[in-house]
Amino acid sequence: MITYILLALTLSAVAFAIVMMRRSKTMERDNRQLEAVVENQEGYTFLVNNKFEVQKTNYFVSNKHAEGEPYVLGNVLHCRNAHEAGRCGEHEACTMCPVRFVITKSFERKTDFTDVEACMELYDEKNTGTETIDVDVALKGHFVNVDEQDMMVVNVRDVTDRKLENKPKLLFISTDVALYDKVREALGSTFRVLSADNNHQALHRLMLASSYQFGAVLTDEEFYTKNETIAQLLVKNGQVPVFVFTSNDGFADDNLICLNKTFQPKELLSRMVGEIAA
Repeated sequence: MITYILLALTLSAVAFAIVMMRRSKTMERDNRQLEAVVENQEGYTFLVNNKFEVQKTNYFVSNKHAEGEPYVLGNVLHCRNAHEAGRCGEHEACTMCPVRFVITKSFERKTDFTDVEACMELYDEKNTGTETIDVDVALKGHFVNVDEQDMMVVNVRDVTDRKLENKPKLLFISTDVALYDKVREALGSTFRVLSADNNHQALHRLMLASSYQFGAVLTDEEFYTKNETIAQLLVKNGQVPVFVFTSNDGFADDNLICLNKTFQPKELLSRMVGEIAA
């Protein structure tokens, strides 16, 4: 009897081992297939925590990580500000970064985001990492919880050479990232809103306006009045309508369309559609 019991236990153990081995092979195959999908999708995907530290990414499949750089989103992407400060988030300009602002707000709200387009100055690793290139990126993010820790799956695409696609494109020039986020949420269903947060980024896109084919340029009173070069170029160009957000009732210019900063989203969308269509 004991022999039969031992034989039965042995056979059960062998059968269990075979089942587990098959499951393991199936899981390995599924993981390889999943990795193939992630590594060959359009753009780059990052799993980041609320400190912007990169936990997983497909970025390194086709790119190298700069030696000594921390595994933080801006550093991994070779952002000029992150590189110069040593860590993404520590440069003075990081407070004006629309990408950082939107991701931070999404963590706070525990929500997804989409329709974020921003200008970035990245070190070109193909050119030994000593010169920067101007890149337009489009981002979307999905809020997830992994092992009881809040995370964000962020997809980043290079859209520098992409034209209008299915939506008219607007250039938003301002250091007011909260205003950009409000405008983006108001107009994102109908327009692509590209954020430029400094003189260099704005001038580079305005000089290529015929290629970008902007439907309009948006800025705010503070940026417009403090950046004479940009202001002159906008007025001189005259090819697209220029909107300036202001909270000053006395601010006026015949070459501009003034909008109140406390706009209602639906009203702004209706106004923008009407002005650009006209």
